[in-house]
Amino acid sequence: KKDERTRCLVPFVDLLNHNPAADVVHFYNTRSGCLEVLAHEPVPMGTELCLNYGPFPNSKLIQLYGFSLLDANPIPECVDIYVGSPPDVHDLLRMRNIDPHAPHTLTKGAPFPFSLIEVCLMRRPGEANEVTAVQELLVALEGMLAEYGPDRNELLGDASPPHENPRIRWARALCAAEIGVLSEHLSYLRAKLDQLLQ
Repeated sequence: KKDERTRCLVPFVDLLNHNPAADVVHFYNTRSGCLEVLAHEPVPMGTELCLNYGPFPNSKLIQLYGFSLLDANPIPECVDIYVGSPPDVHDLLRMRNIDPHAPHTLTKGAPFPFSLIEVCLMRRPGEANEVTAVQELLVALEGMLAEYGPDRNELLGDASPPHENPRIRWARALCAAEIGVLSEHLSYLRAKLDQLLQ
């Protein structure tokens, strides 16, 4: 159909590596019936052409494409949180521009998403208040952090030997980034709870 977009694997084009600073785009030319790759500026012969796969943190690059940029990724790491809500509050959430089925994203260095607190408030109408919502989120995030085990601080150091398998290095970096994001937002929630209890 005209103007319909879809994702697909394209032979040869899928061999182009990712570079967040890539100045190359690809598109389907309806006149020629071909997928075309276009550089915005002249490219010297022999230079590698790269595509920008999108503004993804390392966790998404690993999930979607099987690689990570480690410290070279300019996109801050994030952790997605899914909070279920009863169907009878879905319309109320939508009125507040909160998709009841979408994740809430905790991003390193970004403010805590208040939408998470709102969802927790609406999960139990009449019995929840901001204190109980923050307490519920604290328990959830502490549980997520606990899943990394008691030795999680070992992941935070740069103890990777240079010859370590890249996938193990990526996994270690991903875990360290997620621990950092969760710890940062847990600190915020603890301070928020202290403020609410005063």
